[in-house]
Amino acid sequence: MQPGDPNFDPYTCTSREPETLRNPQGDTRTVDLYTTAFTYRELKWLLEGAGFTVEAGYGCTAGNFQSKPIAVDDFEIMMVARRS
Repeated sequence: MQPGDPNFDPYTCTSREPETLRNPQGDTRTVDLYTTAFTYRELKWLLEGAGFTVEAGYGCTAGNFQSKPIAVDDFEIMMVARRS
């Protein structure tokens, strides 16, 4: 997601990317994939609203999950929560 990108909506922090999918028979179809960025605070609010108790949040990248503080350049946030 890049601000200034015509596929990026700064009001919702959502990026739209066209992606071509192919089924096992080789047929293709182009679909729009949407990715939305959330802050730790927003994720915590959403989880608590769904009945979870948030225990921690960590900065990470896919496939490299670890217990480290969230940094501004982290691509993902791993949330640890329990159903209340």
